[in-house]
Amino acid sequence: MKLNEMYSKSIKELIDDKLELTYMNVHTEDDGTVRRVEFEYKPKEETDGSTGMDCERDISPGRDDG
Repeated sequence: MKLNEMYSKSIKELIDDKLELTYMNVHTEDDGTVRRVEFEYKPKEETDGSTGMDCERDISPGRDDG
């Protein structure tokens, strides 16, 4: 995808049609308050259909993996 194509689409269109979530990191305070969320996406043609994310993890409130 070229930069001008990316800018001509809404974020929703990009995510739904062209991109796949490959990484997510949630940063929280000890009381569970979310401070920052990081997302990384790759073009779908660069992924093998798997997100590469471990969605089975048990993430406790207040835990900061980053």
